[in-house]
Amino acid sequence: MKKIMVLVSAVAAMVSCGTAQKSVSLSDLNGEWSVVKIKGSDVAAADGQDAPFIGIDADKKHIYGSTSCNRITGALDVDTEKGTIDLGKMGSTRMMCPDMALEDRLLGAFGEVKSFKLKKGSTLMLTDADGNGVIELQKKTSGEKGK
Repeated sequence: MKKIMVLVSAVAAMVSCGTAQKSVSLSDLNGEWSVVKIKGSDVAAADGQDAPFIGIDADKKHIYGSTSCNRITGALDVDTEKGTIDLGKMGSTRMMCPDMALEDRLLGAFGEVKSFKLKKGSTLMLTDADGNGVIELQKKTSGEKGK
């Protein structure tokens, strides 16, 4: 009986180690992230408009960026232990652009984001309450920042 209990404990430990996600620190989220997909669809800015991005300063609990037309800024509410993030406290400039479709999709998606997953350090997936991908972000290199 002891051998069976030891074996069960060892198997349980191996399974839990295999499924445990590496802890994410706030500094892992810092920086600027290009918006590459919204709900699985590739993102392409309209001619004459900048590509959308999100900048995170987790230490100051601040988020900023561009929707491709307007600038966004706001408070960042993130819990790295739980993997939750709230993007509901943002504001934006209110310029009109020739093509507002991408901005409308992105702003609508922000409201659905409830959690995040960091993949390989350079891809940040913002997910809904059910864990479905809403916005996929790719970490910008130092030469791409602010664009």
